[in-house]
Amino acid sequence: MKISRLLISPLFISLLTLFQAHAQSLEFEKTTVGESRVEVDLKDFQIEHTNQEVAVLFIPKSVRWQRNADNLLIPKVLLKIVLSPKILGNKITLEHENASFIPSVTKTGIRKIDLSVDLFNPGVIKIFDGESVIDEIKLDSKNDKKYKQKQLIDYSCSPYDLKIQGADNDYLSVGCKLEKIGDLGSETPRLLVTFSSPTMLSPNGSKPPFKLILTDNNPAIIELKDQHNAIKNISIKATLPARLYRLKVAMGLGPYLSSAQQSGLKENGKPGASVMFYGKYDLTQTSSIRFFNATVYPKTLFNNAGLYFSYDLAEILDGRIVLNTLLGAQALHLKFNNKSKMNFDFLYPQGFELTYKHIFNRENYHLTYGMFLSNGEKKYTNAWIRYGTSFFYEANYISWQKQDSEYHTWGLSIGFPIGKGY
Repeated sequence: MKISRLLISPLFISLLTLFQAHAQSLEFEKTTVGESRVEVDLKDFQIEHTNQEVAVLFIPKSVRWQRNADNLLIPKVLLKIVLSPKILGNKITLEHENASFIPSVTKTGIRKIDLSVDLFNPGVIKIFDGESVIDEIKLDSKNDKKYKQKQLIDYSCSPYDLKIQGADNDYLSVGCKLEKIGDLGSETPRLLVTFSSPTMLSPNGSKPPFKLILTDNNPAIIELKDQHNAIKNISIKATLPARLYRLKVAMGLGPYLSSAQQSGLKENGKPGASVMFYGKYDLTQTSSIRFFNATVYPKTLFNNAGLYFSYDLAEILDGRIVLNTLLGAQALHLKFNNKSKMNFDFLYPQGFELTYKHIFNRENYHLTYGMFLSNGEKKYTNAWIRYGTSFFYEANYISWQKQDSEYHTWGLSIGFPIGKGY
């Protein structure tokens, strides 16, 4: 029972507390704040304008990465704009990204405003006095080899091993979005890659973001130019499967310890072997049908199988932590020994899984904590911790009690994929 408390109580309470604390942002936040895995040095960017009565500066530590619908992380920075009292106009407005902004005015006549701009594609901020433009604010960037990693390839690209060549010294943000094309059962991938850079323009001079579509493993060669009109050939390559399969099946093997009681017979701490099967059929990107079958056989035979509908309920930390529900039913078999009768039970324990994706900043490595729980006449608990990629390690505890029958088992297993289809 100590193992069950270790797997269930502290994690369950802390996870509920975590999601309760973030509940408001989960429901109402309009933009997603991304993780800053590349440090942007504002010394790499310079502010350009001509009016000496206007002061413009970066607000320190104001860079925030925001995710758009194409999974592109956009660095937003706050610019503080201050207009001297010597600018006497009464109709001062600022125009940026098709919106007009009116600065506040202090008692001394100073006008000021903080504007959020896309550091990689800032556009032009125009200051008007009535209909006359009195200043234009632009941002320029430079390549500097002395700075370290500048490429932010989002975790949305990690499953496809996206590689970029030809932009080693440029700030670059890249996001991926997989689409399925074709009929159900014969779907193929279509990977939308979106990227942005403050130092790149298209051949016709248009600014980022740029988009391209990959459908196979051949690299796409893109001709762009920098701010000095020098040609840059960028190679973007992904590893994509020829087919997309919705059904995936895995198997797990490992040692377990079990304790059983049935009709006055008892057996404590007996070692045995476990055989686990896991299945998942994707309905959408956020929902699936899942099934499992767990068999433990020392002297006592125990089998536990379940079928569940799962969907993503909430996420935090830019989608790195995902909470999904498990709604369904289970069947359980227990046979104490060769002479005893088979005990069958049908259960309806509901559960959840909480997954921390790319944990420890290891791409495609996930840590999952999950649990099924039911109380009443039939007491059942199933809790597990899983770590890895398609190959994974799992610690599992299962407990069941009904009238004079009782079973507890815990152990470790190694899981690996064994098939896929449809």
